[in-house]
Order: sequence, then structure tokens, then C-alpha cells
Amino acid sequence: MAEHSNGFEARAARFDGRRTRALEADPDSVAVPDGGLTWVHVVTPDRAEGAAFLQQFGFHPLAIEDALSENERPTVRRYGEATFFSAAAVIQDPDDERFHEVGFFALPHLIVTVVKAPCSCVAHLFDRWMAEPKRLGKNPAFLVHSILDAIVDDYFPAADRLEDHIDELEERVYVGQAEALAEALGLKRRLLRIRRRTSAIRDVLNGMLRGDWPEISVEARPYYQDVYDHALRITENADLNRDILSTILDTHLSLISNNLNNIMKKMAAIATILMSVSFFAGVWGMNFEHMPELKWPIGYFFALGLMVVVALAEYLGFRRSGWL
Repeated sequence: MAEHSNGFEARAARFDGRRTRALEADPDSVAVPDGGLTWVHVVTPDRAEGAAFLQQFGFHPLAIEDALSENERPTVRRYGEATFFSAAAVIQDPDDERFHEVGFFALPHLIVTVVKAPCSCVAHLFDRWMAEPKRLGKNPAFLVHSILDAIVDDYFPAADRLEDHIDELEERVYVGQAEALAEALGLKRRLLRIRRRTSAIRDVLNGMLRGDWPEISVEARPYYQDVYDHALRITENADLNRDILSTILDTHLSLISNNLNNIMKKMAAIATILMSVSFFAGVWGMNFEHMPELKWPIGYFFALGLMVVVALAEYLGFRRSGWL
């Protein structure tokens, strides 16, 4: 294993049909033995250093550029004997998910994987392959399958965790918690990010099954189909949960609108009662000289009683109609 202080790391191992052994992976020169199966795993935060290392294998410059870029649409491309494709590995944080693009260069006797930051999924599988090469990858097709299968399987707990959050959020929305709206939008964004990555992996696997990578043997094809089905299932589950979130958001907005309507109805009812009382006060508050009611001994108490009767009648009417 070769390491640099700037984060560059290269690990290499070769399987000769019986066992695996580690190889020297010097950043300035790397020797790939003929025959067997060699896996070189590269962690290269520095783009220039990563490009210089990958050029030693004779890979196409466009493939190297795609492997070191975060903005390329994952697809399967054939460059001579080498096939390039990529897939995004998910890493779960306490409140979010991070993604690492893993680039693959596949040749008949060589697999090179490239990441821009340490990826525990691929590193752990490298160690397992060193211990159990026949079980995880006796040829390039089966080794690539093992890596892709591990990457896709890591999406299941991430998707399940989001689904649990959505179920909890659904219960909170129906009790009227206002902060549910912002949380629902955040979950929807996270689901969209997962769907974007898994749909890209699904497209890559579909291309490989169509024959874009002819090294997939008849024996290995069912295993790739199984990983494709897993990626498809995660994508469909993300779509379903996004629809559920959309329904939750619509329900939340409907509850807010309904509460606002109830408040406006109560305010309108109270305003109507006050307006009726104000009407009588306004009539008898006019400064006309000839107003017979002003000379009544009981005029003041009559006016107050009339106001109370009218207000009480309106209150009972609004209460019966459900406005109060």
C-alpha cells in the first residue's frame, strides 16, 4: 500500500487462482503481473496526482477525467480493451447521507477502482477479497459484482431510516406540528438524492446486462440481474416515499388552511356581533335634537338590554351553525 501526506492512497493485490497477495502500488510506478486477477484501489483527493497515477495503466484520458469528476453522468463506456463505469456509494451520517463516486476500470485481468475520499464500503470489501478471493471474485465479472452488490446493499438501511422518519413525520403532521413542513421538505430532498444515485446505478447495470461490458459471462449474468433488481427496488421505494411525502405536505397545508378558515369564521362572527351592538350605539349617539328615545327614563337600560339580546341571539345562531 502506498500513501502520501496529501491523502493519496493506493492498494493492490493479485489473485493467481489459489490465493491473493499484496502488491506494491507506488504512486510513480505500478507493475501489473500478467495472468490472474489484479485489483488496484486508489484514493486520490488530488485530481492531478490521481490522473498521473491512472495514466500508467494506459487508460483513455476521457475515462480518467470522468473517474476524477463528480459531475459526470454515470454510464458504461468502452475504450479499447478497458471498460469504464461508475457508481455512487452511500455513507450514513446521523442526520444526512453522503455519497462517494466510485470509478471502475475493468480489463480482462485487472480491476481499478477510484474514489476521491476514503470509502469504507470498498475498503472493507478489498480486505474481504484478500481473505476470500474465490468467494468474492474469482474473475473480473464476479469481483465487480461483489463491489456493486455491496454498494447497492448499503442503500437499504439508508432508505429504511428515511422511511421510519416519514412514518414518524406523518403522525406528527396530523396533530398539527408546524415544524413538520420544513422537515418534510428536507426528507424529500434526501430521497431525491438517493433516487438520483440509485437510478444511475440501475442504468449502469442495465447497460452492462445489454452487452456494454461483454466480460459478463452467462454464469455471472444472474448475479448482475439480482443487483439490478435491488437498485430498481430502492428507486421504486424512493418514488413511493416521495409520493407519501407529497401527500403529507398536501395534508399539512390543508390542515393549516382549515385552521385558518376556522379562525376567520370565528373572527367574522365576533365582528358581526360587535357591529350589531355598535349599530345601536351609533344610532342613539347621533346629536339630533328630536329623538324621543332620549327622553325616556328607561332609555339607557332599554338600549343596553336590546344590545345584549341582539348579541346573545347572534351568538346562539353562530354557535348553532358551527362558527363559534
